Amino acid sequence: MIYQRLQKYIREKQLSSYDFLLQPLDGWANKHFVALASILLVSESTVKRLFKYPGHTPPNHMNQTTREKLASFLEYADWMSLENELIRQVSKEIDE
Repeated sequence: MIYQRLQKYIREKQLSSYDFLLQPLDGWANKHFVALASILLVSESTVKRLFKYPGHTPPNHMNQTTREKLASFLEYADWMSLENELIRQVSKEIDE
């Protein structure tokens, strides 16, 4: 559930010149993952794993550099701050 929340945060981030990334995930093609990878400054494979692209297993673990890049992109001080917020949001959803 945390990765689903992370996906949501990434997609909600304003990407004015990349509006095509806001279309439903089931309509994404390879170009969408390539574009998002270049925006996030992570590998295309990382993005495909994070968004559960067919043939890519969901990430069980991301390296610290990747985590910090995602946190920075989402304007968090560090990964721990982002992770705590993701956990808080998921816990809130479960409690509702």
